[in-house]
Amino acid sequence: MLVKNILRHTITRVTGPDRKFQLVPFLRDNDIYNLAELYHENSKLTFGLEREMQRGVSLFSRPDSQDVYSKILPSFPTLNSIKLPTDFAVKEQIDKTILNRSSIRKFKKIKLSKNKLSKLLYWSCGVIRALKFKNKTANEIDDVYLRSYASGGALFPCDTYVIAINLENVSRGLYFYNTKSHSLDFIKRLEIEDIYKLITKGMLNLINVGDASALIVITSNFSRTKLKYSLRSYRFALLECGHIAQNFYLMASALKLGCVELGGFYDYEVDELLSLDGVDNSVLDVLVVGEPASQKSEPVKLSHINFNLKYGKSHGEV
Repeated sequence: MLVKNILRHTITRVTGPDRKFQLVPFLRDNDIYNLAELYHENSKLTFGLEREMQRGVSLFSRPDSQDVYSKILPSFPTLNSIKLPTDFAVKEQIDKTILNRSSIRKFKKIKLSKNKLSKLLYWSCGVIRALKFKNKTANEIDDVYLRSYASGGALFPCDTYVIAINLENVSRGLYFYNTKSHSLDFIKRLEIEDIYKLITKGMLNLINVGDASALIVITSNFSRTKLKYSLRSYRFALLECGHIAQNFYLMASALKLGCVELGGFYDYEVDELLSLDGVDNSVLDVLVVGEPASQKSEPVKLSHINFNLKYGKSHGEV
């Protein structure tokens, strides 16, 4: 609440090439969009911000520093960790995967197999390879784990949680996807009513969440990148979240699953469920995945489209 009250009264605006700070009044509640505008303006790379970022970049030029920050993961007091299968083979070609990608809002109430869940998580946000480097501090060879998506400085501030609804041999509840061990770490049991409370009524009317297999919750620990990238770090966290979300869409397409982003979720309620403080660590995105209830629309072939360049319009001949 303290952060919210401060933002209601003043905004720190950084102006000019020297990055001078100036306090300006926060106008009205209905001007809340100005926060995004001010952040975007103040996080543009200038010579002043570049100098500020150089201090963090210098620190993280050491592989051991990068390694420590990239391996920071939430820990939960649980003995119930579900190992996922390690058969990651997917036969679908990338062009067909992209052509068939679409947002599916209606699902069949069929339990998703662990095998499909494993592939979905691994290729969307899992650790796919490791780079060897010499840790001069400890005088030993260490690994930098790289995931299936781009991340600024390979710091990977985003984490993934799974809210299991209809999964094979996985109880309904909240789990953390542990990328290092490729497993689901159990956090707490949930009832379907607990899940509905996280979502707006409008979204529940559009998407039959109760018949879906799971919710995928993408969060970000902003402190992992803030030290290195300063004001640019929040941009990088949002970009990373977008990379992960698109991976889930494409992998769902390759596995013949349905997937849709759920924009209508209550941030504070999700943060509370995940025990996040909502400031240094907060939810960014939620996706719904499951067995689709209907066939996806047929992709339009490029040869079937006439592009009217004169008027800037395209007309389908399907």
